[in-house]
Amino acid sequence: MKQGSIAILAIVLGIVVLGSSPVFALTMTVDGAVSDWGITVADNNGSSWTPTAGIFYSAGEDQFNDNSNSGQVFPGYGGQRYDAEGLYATYDADFLYLLVVTGLRPEGWKWKPGDIAIAFDNDITQAEFGVETTGGNAGGLYNNITWGHGLSNWSGVSDPTEIVSGHLLGGNDLVYQQVSEQHYVIETKIDLSLFGDYWQEGKNFKAHWTMTCGNDAVDIDPVPITTVPEPSMLLLIGLGLVGIAGVSRKHLKK
Repeated sequence: MKQGSIAILAIVLGIVVLGSSPVFALTMTVDGAVSDWGITVADNNGSSWTPTAGIFYSAGEDQFNDNSNSGQVFPGYGGQRYDAEGLYATYDADFLYLLVVTGLRPEGWKWKPGDIAIAFDNDITQAEFGVETTGGNAGGLYNNITWGHGLSNWSGVSDPTEIVSGHLLGGNDLVYQQVSEQHYVIETKIDLSLFGDYWQEGKNFKAHWTMTCGNDAVDIDPVPITTVPEPSMLLLIGLGLVGIAGVSRKHLKK
């Protein structure tokens, strides 16, 4: 084989190998553990909120030392019981992974946990998709949603809060469990096919979580999507380049 043909074949193989791998290849296990995210969640200011490279996140304040549970969170009050401490996102070729760290237990206190909002446009308050975090359909992904908006005091900052009604697209793994004396995590993964064209078009998305009162909230804005070419398209590109290589060799022999 001529050197030119070898070089083109190497390019073809490179395209196939790179094109078949997602930019973010951090496959998470949905088990409530946070070590695979690269963070440490502990009481008494022992947490490390910066994740592994390739993970998008937003970390808020940690009200670990607020024994009165009345300390200021943003935008409201409630201390550690209503603290939203972190929201993390990453994805691979098949799933979107999300992690929430909070001081709010699954059964809530006076107010309950909210649901995770995912928006592919500029308005998170009217997010197209939502993940239910508690109840019989915990882990379910919804669209065509009517969202709750929490207390009027915090509207515009903590919106949206919880799924009031919507169309259930499918179920996904979700774990909501305690990881330290004062911290809980919500971890889930979502089949990318459930997002349909929203994901395939490679739009950025936002993610948001709060409780039903909206006392505190965490947001990621935006997360860029890198779509992966279909294998058939990669094959056509490869065959085309090989064909070009063959024609070039014929011309060189003349």
